[in-house]
Amino acid sequence: MQQGMVAGPEKRYKCRVLADVIRDGRVVQTVEGENSRPVVGGNWQAAVMWGSAWGGANYVACGWTPSTAMTKDSTTLDNEFGAVMGLQRAVGATQNYVAPSTNDGAASYEVYKSFSVTGTTTVYSSALFTAASGGTMFVYADFGTAASVASGDTLNVTWTVNL
Repeated sequence: MQQGMVAGPEKRYKCRVLADVIRDGRVVQTVEGENSRPVVGGNWQAAVMWGSAWGGANYVACGWTPSTAMTKDSTTLDNEFGAVMGLQRAVGATQNYVAPSTNDGAASYEVYKSFSVTGTTTVYSSALFTAASGGTMFVYADFGTAASVASGDTLNVTWTVNL
């Protein structure tokens, strides 16, 4: 989270603004406020994150072990499937966008990928990236229960991103 960003239960996206009054080289007053995000701001944020010119986080990856070694500094998904068993990282479809209807209103969208499985394995985790290889990892998660798949199965992965 960037400096100035504050997580709060009443708003999903929250910033704080500070202004200092400097007189004769000294701060004599500091004022602050919290933002409101208009509907167009929510729409812009969704467009940035799911694609358009900025390279959205819509590439779905799967991992074959739990992501126990993940830290705040992780940039890759632990034990991500490579080009095997039909589970390699691939671009997902962005769908079901829900626009905010008011200032500070919630917005969401989904990233969906259907994988055609060509081998028998267990899928423990998933992540969203900004590229087919390398790129920036936006989010990752372990499944509550591992998915056991076999050749001929389909694994449908849906990420819901709340803004």
